[in-house]
Amino acid sequence: MEQARPRRKPKLFNDAVHGHIPLEPLCVEIVDTPEFQRLRDLKQLGGCYLVFPTASHNRFEHSLGVCYLSGRMIDHLADSQPELKITDEERLCVRIAGLCHDLGHGPLSHAFESTFLPAARARRAAREAAAGVGSSGSAAAWKHEWASVRMLEHLVRKNGLLASFRENGLTERSLHLIQELILGDEEEAPPEFEFKSLGRRFLYDIVANKANGIDTDKGDYFMRDAQMLGMRVGYDWGRMLKLARVADFEGAQRICFQEKEAWQLYELFHSRYTLHKRAYQHRVGKAAETMLVEALVLADDFLTLPGAGGTRCRVSDCVEDMEAYTHLSDSVFALIETSDKPEMRPAQELIGRVKRRQLYPFVGQIVLPPPKTWLFDVTPRGRVDAVKVASELVAFMNATLEGQSVSTDAIVVDALRLNYGQGASNPMENVGFISRKDESSEVAGALPVAFRIAKDHVSALLPNHFEENTLRVFCKDDAPKVRAAALAAFQRWCARYVPSTGRSPPASSSAHADSGRLEGTSAGCRSVPPGDPAAAAAGPAAKCTGSPERRMSAPCTPANPGSAPATAHASIHRGNSSCRMSPIFEDSEPESPARASKRPREGKDESARRRPAMFSFSQA
Repeated sequence: MEQARPRRKPKLFNDAVHGHIPLEPLCVEIVDTPEFQRLRDLKQLGGCYLVFPTASHNRFEHSLGVCYLSGRMIDHLADSQPELKITDEERLCVRIAGLCHDLGHGPLSHAFESTFLPAARARRAAREAAAGVGSSGSAAAWKHEWASVRMLEHLVRKNGLLASFRENGLTERSLHLIQELILGDEEEAPPEFEFKSLGRRFLYDIVANKANGIDTDKGDYFMRDAQMLGMRVGYDWGRMLKLARVADFEGAQRICFQEKEAWQLYELFHSRYTLHKRAYQHRVGKAAETMLVEALVLADDFLTLPGAGGTRCRVSDCVEDMEAYTHLSDSVFALIETSDKPEMRPAQELIGRVKRRQLYPFVGQIVLPPPKTWLFDVTPRGRVDAVKVASELVAFMNATLEGQSVSTDAIVVDALRLNYGQGASNPMENVGFISRKDESSEVAGALPVAFRIAKDHVSALLPNHFEENTLRVFCKDDAPKVRAAALAAFQRWCARYVPSTGRSPPASSSAHADSGRLEGTSAGCRSVPPGDPAAAAAGPAAKCTGSPERRMSAPCTPANPGSAPATAHASIHRGNSSCRMSPIFEDSEPESPARASKRPREGKDESARRRPAMFSFSQA
C-alpha cells in the first residue's frame, strides 16, 4: 500500500506591511509560476509613482498580503464560531482566491481596462470602417476580474497543478469555487463562466465583497498604499477583523460587525476617498498616465506579443489569449522605446515627454454640485459626458482663436467620480451589525440576527453626499495662445452650465488686473470693475467664506447679462507650462495689524513682486 505523502509546512515571506506571513505549500506552488511572477512587473498604482516616488510597489506583494489577510479572516471565523463548521477545503480556497484575485490586471493598473482598451478598439474600428473592411478585433466589454479567473484556469492547467490540488484535498469543483470567490458576485462573471454559487454566502464577502466593499483586498491595499505613499489611514484593520462575525443579515449568512465598530467602518470608507483624492487621482499622475495610455494606443497596431499556437497578438487582443497576456506587463513601454520601427515614433515621443516631465498642461478643474442640478448633457448612466464637454470646449476655443482652429484631440477632459465605493450610495446601508449582548447569548448552532445602523445614530457630522464629481481639463498644445483659449473656454463653460453656490476663490491679481476682480456676496458672485465704490463700501464682508476646497467648487456669474463671463470657481493653473505647478491664489483674509507690523518694510517694486499664497491638493 502506498504511504501518504507527508504534509509540507507553510513557507514564510517577509512583508513590509504584515511582517512574516506564512503561505501554504499549494499557494507557494502557484506563486512559483510565470503567470503569477508576471505580477512583479505590474505597479500597483499605475502612474502614481511619477508623483510619489516610493509608490512603486507591485501587484505581487499586494496579492501575498491579500492571501494572508484572507487566511486570517477565515481562520478567525472558524475559531470564533465553531458552529459554522468551516472545512479545510474552504480555508484553502479562500486563501488561493486572495492570492490570485489580481492575476488579470494589465499595465497602468485600472487605466488599462477603463481607458486603453476602449480607446484602442474605437480607433481600430473607426479606421476599419473608413476602409470598408470588417472589424478584426473584439468589441466586447472586458474586466480585469474576467482575466483573473481565466488566467487562474490557464495557470493551473499549463503548470500541471491539478495533481497538487488533489493532494491538498481540492477538486475541479474547488477550482470553480475559487474563481467564484474572486468574482464575488454572479453579475461580475464573464459571459462563458457559469456561476454556480458553490460556497456559502459569507465566503463571498471575504476577498471581493460586492455588497459594501469591506473585504481583504481593500484591507491590504489601503494599508500598503498609504505606507508607500507616506500617508496615514484612520482605521484599524486588525481590530475590525477580530470583531467580525457571521450573522443572519436579511435572510443570508453575511459577515457583520459589532455595532461599536460603525464609526471605524466610516473611517475605512473615508480612507478610500482620501487616497483617491490625494494620490490615485492626483492631476500630475493622471496627466502622465493619460500620455502613457495614448502611447500604448498609438503602438497597438505595430506591437505584438507571442500567443497560443505560435500566433502573435496585438496588445488590445492579448486579453483574449492568456498565453499572450502572460507576456503583457509594464515592461511593454520598454519594448516601445527600444523598437526600431518608424511607426513607433509618435508613441516613443510621448514616452520621452513623460520622462522629461513635459506633461500636458493643466487648464483647470471644478468640483461639480450634486447631479440633480446639472444643466449639461450626461451619459445614459447619468455621468458627465466627457466627449460632449470636450467638443463644447473646442467650439468655444475656435470662436476665440483667430486664423487657427483646433480639434477635439487638443483637449483632454477627465470626469472624476470620487466616492465611498458604492457610487452615490452610502455603503454602510449594506453593512450588518450585531450587539455584544446578542453575540454572548447565542443559542447553540444559531447565528445572531444582524441589523442596520442609521447614519445619524453614528454621528451628526457624517456626510450627506457620498460621491463627488470633478471635471478636470488638460490641453495638449503648449502654445500660450492655445492654452489661453482653453482657459477662457473652460471658464465660459463653467459659467454657462454650473449653477452658482455663492462662493468663489479669491482671484489672482495677475489674472484680473485689467478686468477687475471677483467678489463673493451672499447673493452670489459678481464681476467687480476696478475702483467700484460699491465694492469699497462693502469691504471685507463682501468676500466669500468657506474652506479653500469649497471656494473652488462653484462658478461665478456675471454682474450683468452683457458682461463677460467671470472666472469659474475652478482650480486654474497659472504659471509655466509644467504640470508640476500648484494652483495659486491670493490670501482670502485681510492681513491683521499685528502681522503687518512684523513684516519687513518693502519698496513699491518689491511688494508688487511678492508671490501669492499657494493652495494645493498634493502632499502636505
